[in-house]
Amino acid sequence: MQDVVIVDVSVPSRAELPNGGLPKRAPAPRATRRRLRRWSGAAGAALLLVAVATVADDRHESARLTVLAGVPGVLAPLDGPVTSRWRDDGAQFSGLTGVSGRLLGVEDLPDGSVQVVALDPRSGRAAWRTPVRPPQAIATWARCAWPQAPTPASPGPRSGAAGETSVGTCVVVDDAATHENAAGFWTYPTRARLLRLDAATGTVLSAAQTEPSTSVCALGPDLIVSEVDADGRLRVTRTDASGRVARWTFTSPAPLPDDASGRPQAQVRVVGEVVVVAAGPGWVLSGAGVVLESWPVGAQAGRAGAGAGANARTPIAANPDDGSLGGLSFTQPAPGVDLVALDAAGRTRWTASGVGHAGTAIAGLMVIDGRVIVAEAGALRSIDGSTGTTVWSTPITNPARTALFTDGRVIVRSESTKDRGVVLAAYGLDDGRLRWESDIADGALLLEVDGRLYARSDQGLISLG
Repeated sequence: MQDVVIVDVSVPSRAELPNGGLPKRAPAPRATRRRLRRWSGAAGAALLLVAVATVADDRHESARLTVLAGVPGVLAPLDGPVTSRWRDDGAQFSGLTGVSGRLLGVEDLPDGSVQVVALDPRSGRAAWRTPVRPPQAIATWARCAWPQAPTPASPGPRSGAAGETSVGTCVVVDDAATHENAAGFWTYPTRARLLRLDAATGTVLSAAQTEPSTSVCALGPDLIVSEVDADGRLRVTRTDASGRVARWTFTSPAPLPDDASGRPQAQVRVVGEVVVVAAGPGWVLSGAGVVLESWPVGAQAGRAGAGAGANARTPIAANPDDGSLGGLSFTQPAPGVDLVALDAAGRTRWTASGVGHAGTAIAGLMVIDGRVIVAEAGALRSIDGSTGTTVWSTPITNPARTALFTDGRVIVRSESTKDRGVVLAAYGLDDGRLRWESDIADGALLLEVDGRLYARSDQGLISLG
């Protein structure tokens, strides 16, 4: 056995030890201390610069989004996948637009009746409903246009003139006929009324019979009214919102040819600041009524609804447009494989080749932060707005159902998928990468009104957010 010596190993308190019980270090050499001070100062300065840069970037992005929030067509921020905020079931809405903080549209009911409706965009509750056609067996349509009256201090389509009553104009088709030929059956209107409504209350201010071919659309604070006269000539008139004061009138040089319905028909639509007329022959009219482009009968390029002749250039409106490209306008020459940017004088600034496919119109175009975002067949592309060169291009196999929308951070659109039905897909504005997806109602068509996103389908109107 080995002797064991017991030793007292009681530990003194930290107060009883020198330096509070911490080990005493030898002082560092003076040069080392100088280097440590320099390193510490440099590291602190670097961290401070990073913090300042981060704060500056955050403030710049916040200021940027604040400015974009005032651009017509830009959505409120979408923070990840969206959900339904409210739903209006059982009716089909068309022609939705924002007037004086309300959501106005035409409601087509299953029994054939039609109402013009004003909804609260936050809750979906109706502020007023105005019946404009009783129930009927024939499913015919009604369309309304709501010119936007800007205030002197804040011009723009989101503003209403102080103290001024906004007036909407609606064409209500009361009866229709069917034409049959070798190509099938075609329905066309035979009796219609022109109504003017007070946007604040829904009160019908006037009602009168009108030419069944009449159509209406808004161009800023004014109204574009088109109709085919008894002799077959098309007349397009720009008036004030009340329809009483005519700004100009364009009349087709010759009677229009009959279309598949056996009657002369015309499609008139506003694209940005111009009026596009497709009626066999076609014309592009400036906001002042001047003919900018024209093409003869039979010179169609084959793009549905585009109405572009073989040598014509179809104008494409940028929506939204933040003004960062100084007023560039865009056209797509036939057969639809290029995008051309024009300056204010109509001179070509640049041409982006291969943007579309022959016979397929560009599905959507927007101008944000000096770039042109284009939805083409099978891809999403970002183009440098000053040179026309491609910044990024994202192949997309899912076919698109609607045009493009953005909140300034992501680009969103609805797409048809094989396994999930219709989804809302969001792609990064800076790189085109897929950020997130949300399931939405099958058959849904997206639209933006006053910065809010809606889906219209056979399930009714849905507010997304």
